Amino acid sequence: MESNFPEYLAATSGKLSVTSEKLLDDIRKWYNGYSWDGKTSVYNPFSVLHFFKWNSFGSYWFRTGTPTFLIKLLKNRNDIESFLQPVQVREAVFSSYDPKRLEMLPLLFQTGYLTIKKIARDDDYSLIYRLEPLNREVREAFIEHLVQSYTELEMNEMSRLHDDMQRQIKTGDSAGLERIYTNRSTQTDKNVRRNL
Repeated sequence: MESNFPEYLAATSGKLSVTSEKLLDDIRKWYNGYSWDGKTSVYNPFSVLHFFKWNSFGSYWFRTGTPTFLIKLLKNRNDIESFLQPVQVREAVFSSYDPKRLEMLPLLFQTGYLTIKKIARDDDYSLIYRLEPLNREVREAFIEHLVQSYTELEMNEMSRLHDDMQRQIKTGDSAGLERIYTNRSTQTDKNVRRNL
């Protein structure tokens, strides 16, 4: 980033009124992370270039191909923890390629939604891989789409609900927040029960 985009970093840090160090740290959290060996990681060039173009963090790569297939699979298997929690797996997990029984962890890794954070060996020298969500871009967008899938709310409705709740929290409007939460919880419970 520093050697290939110095002028972009300088211009963007000025436009966003942040230091170059803070900007680099934020870009790393949003767009860095894919690793196949637990040591070397790469930035997502598509998202980085769009960030510099728009001077705004967003899920640019994720939007190019929302993984509805993966989200449906996670939802149908009720296996959200495969994505949300760091997990340790043995090497054998990556050699499971039965199309009739797709394994979530290798599928999420191969499609770029999970990354290898660390590789270690256990007592019998078998490789153990620590898998985690790739970065903030992927994690936030994936969770947003999982919530949409479970609640069956449209993205614009979810965004409006988020903004309303955030405003009520900031202004201390506990009655308004409780009213939204109660109304939405009842509807969400119905949707979740129907989907399970």
